[in-house]
Amino acid sequence: MSQSKNVVDLRKQRLGGKLKFSPLSFSPRKKQRDSLHARRRRARLIAAAAAFALIFALAGAVSYVAHVPRLNVQSFVVDGVAHMVPETIETYAFDMIHDDAFHFFPPSNIFLYGPKRLEERIVEHFPRIKEAHVKKESLFSTTVHINVKEREPFAKWCRGGGIETAVSSSTPRECYVLDDGGFIFARTDGAENSATSYVFSGGVASSTAGGSLVGQLFAPSRMDGILALLQLLQESGFRPIGAEVENTQDFSIPLESSFSIKVPFDAHAEDLIKNLMLVLESERLKGRETDIEYIDLRFGNKVYFKFKGGVISSN
Repeated sequence: MSQSKNVVDLRKQRLGGKLKFSPLSFSPRKKQRDSLHARRRRARLIAAAAAFALIFALAGAVSYVAHVPRLNVQSFVVDGVAHMVPETIETYAFDMIHDDAFHFFPPSNIFLYGPKRLEERIVEHFPRIKEAHVKKESLFSTTVHINVKEREPFAKWCRGGGIETAVSSSTPRECYVLDDGGFIFARTDGAENSATSYVFSGGVASSTAGGSLVGQLFAPSRMDGILALLQLLQESGFRPIGAEVENTQDFSIPLESSFSIKVPFDAHAEDLIKNLMLVLESERLKGRETDIEYIDLRFGNKVYFKFKGGVISSN
């Protein structure tokens, strides 16, 4: 009995007639596979590092070549200016693509200087310039030509005092020049005063607060309607001086050596002219144009008028 304690019964280790055991933890084939994977991973890392170094070296070489003076813009030439100094535009364009910052690929490179972006920035920076076209003389040229189109003076805008005062007074007024789109682009000078067709007032944001109005729009979204009425008045034999915006709904038009008319923005120009012609042919106003201070056409079929020094009447 004492000897049975030192005996192992293998039958108890069997399961379903098969010996139950665990495989050896050490496998020579598994070690070989792990070693092969490690070598492949190390080879891939080395290849990636080599490729990165090669790409960086090539990029560095390209960057060096891109900075060569023969491949960079050296000068600008401006054409088409009438009132501006060409050197001012040339200096601005040169400074736009040349700065003290380091660029891996310089913005002054003849292939990278960005003519379209340069055109946009020139128009934004110089209000007098309406369009700018930038191009090189040839593919490898280091001289860039800038052809600009300046805004044409169409009308004059004056601050305060009324349009009639601005036209007749010899006292210097703060006035600006605007194009036919209503864009205010410069202070007036003697030459541009003679080139303007009309005088405008009001209709500009902060027009009474002082400060330059260059870059602002006169009567935004209303300019086409004002010009249409001015044109019809001219064609009908009247001589409009300009327009004065009174608020967001109404404006007035003084006529040369005559009266003013008050009109709404939302009315049709043809209807306004018809009503004006009818009221001037009426018994109370016919032949008395020089005595009229203004005619108010803002109320449809009901027309109001005022004689100089008199009271408001209706027709």
